[in-house]
Amino acid sequence: MPDAIQNIALPPASSVDYTDADRILSYSRCLIASLSSSGEVEYPTPMAPCAQQHIKQGITWLHEVEKHLSALPIGSILPILEMYDFLRLICLAKPAPQKLIQKWWEKAFDAYRNGDDSVAESHLMCQLQRLMTAEPSAITLPQLEWYCGKVASWCDHLSHADSFSNESSDENHRRLTILLSEDLYMLLGNREAATKRRWRHTLAEADNAPNSLFATNGLIHRN
Repeated sequence: MPDAIQNIALPPASSVDYTDADRILSYSRCLIASLSSSGEVEYPTPMAPCAQQHIKQGITWLHEVEKHLSALPIGSILPILEMYDFLRLICLAKPAPQKLIQKWWEKAFDAYRNGDDSVAESHLMCQLQRLMTAEPSAITLPQLEWYCGKVASWCDHLSHADSFSNESSDENHRRLTILLSEDLYMLLGNREAATKRRWRHTLAEADNAPNSLFATNGLIHRN
């Protein structure tokens, strides 16, 4: 993270407009960047005095998000919950409750199936992957089939294209990160290792791009 981040005083979390999803996400990214810029992102809770001030703000942010989540646009819920999950681990040494993640995943998935394009496929995939890892018995067969179908579809697309050209750079980054975390031998065969090297190179180039937010976003990917 840029050194300048360490010199910026983070405003109190209570000053955030929790009816505005963009401001909620922006504050969480700034908070994570402030912690990570001086190596204070630790698990369990970091104990450095300056980190503890950020932890206090993080706990306020968590409580406010809990109060306002149901009033936010459905397309913003899963991105906020990713930050919520990460900050709970840092601030409270606890992940987000599984039932909370599953409840909002199902609501977002229903909206997606009904044509709501504000719900990004990568956010659905990321959270479903998390749920499959944490509590596989709670995953239904249709959910698993949808996940596997998306992985296969993305791999097929990238077999004749370098990227998902109709998607944002952030969506491209997330999709590649998900694919890299999966065993793709059944889809790619002996090409898996070489293909993943190419995708990692693509991600590295994106991470090193000027003004990239991927370094911050990458904090929440747990492959």
